[in-house]
Amino acid sequence: MRVSAYTRTLIGVPASSVPDDAGISKQGEECAVLRIDLRKHEDVRDSALLAVLLQTGRRASEVAGLRWRHVTVHRELVTLFFARCKGNTSAHDELSEEASIVLLRWLHTHYGPDLAKLSGETPLFVSLARGCDPRTRKPSYG
Repeated sequence: MRVSAYTRTLIGVPASSVPDDAGISKQGEECAVLRIDLRKHEDVRDSALLAVLLQTGRRASEVAGLRWRHVTVHRELVTLFFARCKGNTSAHDELSEEASIVLLRWLHTHYGPDLAKLSGETPLFVSLARGCDPRTRKPSYG
């Protein structure tokens, strides 16, 4: 099942970057797309996560482990460094302009305008569930 052009447009991923079979059922794709509302903080995060996953084809655990030190921004394009990939290898993936915009929108929404001040260990994707860390009652970080 191909990911539709509508979904690619919504999350900012060009058609050429998504494999023929991205492992998404038509029903699952439609349900996910209908729920994305970029006015909601968690949907901005989710659209960035989907864009990175679809653009790179990386495993969810590889994307979840990304930290700010793994990000390079040059001329509005984001390059992600994956330190531990399958086969004990590393890789660099440059995102498209559209996917870069979606990811940077999430980072600016969550961390503020001055990303240069972030610690290298700051996670790119975080849980926004209230009270998910029982010790602090604050959002947990991946």
